[in-house]
Amino acid sequence: MLQLQSAFGVVALLAIAWAFSEKRRAVSIRQAVVGLIVTLVTALVLIKVPLVASAFGA
Repeated sequence: MLQLQSAFGVVALLAIAWAFSEKRRAVSIRQAVVGLIVTLVTALVLIKVPLVASAFGA
């Protein structure tokens, strides 16, 4: 359930940013997807790689 809440939060932030943007048609779906992928990879590295997780926790 926590993962679903986190995913909803990311989608909600993207939706809010899109809603308040001045040029909605200028938003590139490809760039948004790449940004989400980078976010997910960063989160996985911070959580799953023990050396990085302990350094980040310190």
